[in-house]
Amino acid sequence: KRLDSFSANGTAYLVLEYIPGGTLRTVLEERKVTLTRRLAWLATLGNILEAMHRAGVLQLDINPENVLITPDGTVRLLDLGGGCLLGQRPVLVQAQETYAAPELYTGEALTEHTDVYGFCALAYEVLTGRPSALARSRILEDDLLPPRDLAPELPQDISDALMQGLSLK
Repeated sequence: KRLDSFSANGTAYLVLEYIPGGTLRTVLEERKVTLTRRLAWLATLGNILEAMHRAGVLQLDINPENVLITPDGTVRLLDLGGGCLLGQRPVLVQAQETYAAPELYTGEALTEHTDVYGFCALAYEVLTGRPSALARSRILEDDLLPPRDLAPELPQDISDALMQGLSLK
């Protein structure tokens, strides 16, 4: 949340709210998190993205460093600076390659699927402990393992949904 903005001595300043907690990556590295809790965080993140899309906004840089988990377990999506409105394309896309949808490389239109791909790449890593294969390399040979192959405790329908969201077609 923006608290203030001003300029002084030729420099622009933006004052943002301080939110205690840690990034999703840090939280997952520092403690064991149950599958139930990880799924709940992902469901909340999915709801946040759905609300953004209904408002006509794409995030375009979904990754574990841009998801904050507060001490009470609240999920916050950070860094909307690289996003854009639906139907537009930002001048510079700064998505992390691991979570970047193919259309960020091909120049195709950016749609809600662009964020869905990034969300599914993030979910793949959160639920399996391993990043998904890069979209850019999968274009030549798609050898992405189903998440359930890496995390057998994962329900089949979730594994299937992630594979659909990570589809290159």
